[in-house]
Order: sequence, then C-alpha cells, then structure tokens
Amino acid sequence: MTPVGDDAQDSTPGGPLAAPGLLDVLTALRDLFAANESVRLEVARHLGISVNEIIALTHLQTHGPMTQRELADGLGLSPSAVTVMLDRLEPRGLMSRRRHPTDRRRTIVEVHTPADDPMGLYAVLARPFLAMDEGDRVEAARLLALVTEQVRLSAEHVGALPPVAPPRRRL
Repeated sequence: MTPVGDDAQDSTPGGPLAAPGLLDVLTALRDLFAANESVRLEVARHLGISVNEIIALTHLQTHGPMTQRELADGLGLSPSAVTVMLDRLEPRGLMSRRRHPTDRRRTIVEVHTPADDPMGLYAVLARPFLAMDEGDRVEAARLLALVTEQVRLSAEHVGALPPVAPPRRRL
C-alpha cells in the first residue's frame, strides 16, 4: 500500500484521486467509521456514560496505563476535566487509578480488560468475526492493519497542515 503523500492531494483528472475503485474504498472507509461511531454511541448508552468517556476508555485501552496528565494530553482535555471524568468512571468499575510506582504525586489510570467485562461487550464486537473462517479473519486483520496505518499517516498529514482557525480552548 502506498503511503499518503503530497501527490494524494492531486485531484486533477487522471490524478491519484481518480484511481479506479478509490471512491468505493473511501466510501467503505467512511461507512466503517460511521458504524464505529454507532457502536460507540450504543455502548455509551448501554453503560450510561458519555461518548467522551467511551473515547477516554478507548484511548486507555489502545495506549495502555498512563498518568492522568498523559491521558488529558492525549484527549486534548484539561487535567481537571479528566479528573471529573475518572471520578464518574471509576465507581462503575470501568477503570481504576493507582499510585505511580516512583512518584507519589502522580496517579496511573488503567482501563479494565476484557476479562473484567461483565456485560460481554467484547463478545458482541467479536460476533461478526466469529462468522468468518480462520483464513478470512487472518486476511481481515491484515487488511485492517494496513488501513489503520494509512489512516494514522493521514492523521499525521492533517496534523502537519497549518491551522484554518485558532486552536480551541482546552476544556
């Protein structure tokens, strides 16, 4: 798969954006993102928490345990907003805080694992892939990893563009 580069901005006839099948791929990617947002919203409703709290849990799940400050930076939130969020999530058993092993002033936040999942949400998310045979699951994982890497590169590319508007205040 070719990485996203400056040539991807070329939308002239015959340019990279006119590649056969590209519109179908972009439509499928948009549909996947929309389906993911639907799942995120339904999980938030099921757990009785906000979508932002789901995003925080997903961030922790993706990046592993981290300090509250690192979580705030990763989410683009103020440390006090993250503290309020964690105060709502911890009693629900969705994450926990513990003292940093070497710095008593810091706290490590960690999301609970699938083994701690009393609602079986991971099983629900796995259901479509259980309908596939092992070879299809391997191929799906391979293709999703390639797409994920390209989406990350796209995010980096967008992040390097000059801002269109002044940055928003942190919440």
